[in-house]
Amino acid sequence: MGEALNDIKIRLINRITLLDDAQLLGLLEKLLGTSSLSREDLLLLAMAVPVRSKTDLEELKREQNYQGPDRRHFEQAAEQMNLEEPIEDLVAQLTP
Repeated sequence: MGEALNDIKIRLINRITLLDDAQLLGLLEKLLGTSSLSREDLLLLAMAVPVRSKTDLEELKREQNYQGPDRRHFEQAAEQMNLEEPIEDLVAQLTP
């Protein structure tokens, strides 16, 4: 157990050493210097996920393996609903 703990400490030191963000380093210093944080507080901080600085739709599509709508499935559903209007007209009504 002690060796695993030392490995974690070394990984943390290495990651901190690579940081170039003074604000983040200051926050880490403040966090480590605070003795009033409970274990629950630290767990909540560990679960917090950082927000992306910019949103790239194409990157999100790749990450989530998004394939887009299946046209054949859409057409089958429209056929089962016995729609009188052409699908193109219905889709055009959905888009501004």
